[in-house]
Amino acid sequence: MFNIVSEDTRELVENPAARAIREGTIVGLANHTVLISRQGTDVPIDDSASPIRDAQRNITDNRVLGRSIYQIDEGPWDVPELRELLDGALNASRSTTHIEIERQLNRVRRKSLRLTASRFAAGSERNEAVMLVISAVTEERILEEESRRQNQHMRWFLEQIKDYAISTMDSECKATSWNQGVKLALGFDEEEFIGHDIRKLIFTPEAQAAGIPETEFSLAALDQRASDDRWMMRIGGEKFWASGITTSIRDQNDHLIGYSKVLRDLTSTKEAQDGLSELATRLAEVDRRKNELLATLAHELRNPLAPIKNAVQLMGLSKLDPEMDELRLMMARQVVQLVRLIDDLLDVSRI
Repeated sequence: MFNIVSEDTRELVENPAARAIREGTIVGLANHTVLISRQGTDVPIDDSASPIRDAQRNITDNRVLGRSIYQIDEGPWDVPELRELLDGALNASRSTTHIEIERQLNRVRRKSLRLTASRFAAGSERNEAVMLVISAVTEERILEEESRRQNQHMRWFLEQIKDYAISTMDSECKATSWNQGVKLALGFDEEEFIGHDIRKLIFTPEAQAAGIPETEFSLAALDQRASDDRWMMRIGGEKFWASGITTSIRDQNDHLIGYSKVLRDLTSTKEAQDGLSELATRLAEVDRRKNELLATLAHELRNPLAPIKNAVQLMGLSKLDPEMDELRLMMARQVVQLVRLIDDLLDVSRI
């Protein structure tokens, strides 16, 4: 019934109970071992087997029998927590109770222990016994403490950032965390922000009416992130330009459990950009009008030059004294120069 195989190689693994009987010691399973259930499915397990001997076992194994649990190993177990645990297992409605204690079990270091007491019938319904399981969880607690310390440091770090408003929320978009940036950018104190739907707190009425908050969070849930560069709303209804991003938060099973939002007040930058854009528009309009003026001027100047040019050419058909003919030639050269300049103006306006 107890068929176990290696998760990686699918090779059969020896039943730990068989080894425990054969070797007379406690046997633990190797890592990455799975149990093949009756239905044929894989069940990852972590288990161990230990032998139970009869009265013929070695007398050294009897050194704890018949003694109070509180006096074993010179009495380090005579503690109120253990007494309360065992009393609770016998008297409470629950058959299993557990506690965790920290005790100095040797001269080197203190250990964290998980004590689990389970009540069960011993021989008959009237007789009950308690099985006490003591597990060392020191390494687990060290890792948990380190994780808690790192999380606390990260929380302090995020809370003290002032340039960015950083917050998290649950899957219903209700805020679950807050930092100083939220106060500076949005104006909300922690108690005014935590637990409230931020879609109604920071999105403008126009954005809410257009369904932008729902669209943004839907995109974040689908694509894991969505940008939100737009006009947002501070406490009291004041608008400001925010640049930021919304990211989905998922658990180890890839289930959506919430969102994080980071935004920054860039109103001054937005106003500067809008000012530059407006200036560029005005300059373009001025340049357009200048080109129109040049084109109009060139056309208007060409009109009177045509008869002047014709008159100069007609003067060349008449016999003139040398001085007058020299004046005519000078006028002809200047008319050609003016025509060339006007053509250049037309070319510039076309370009």
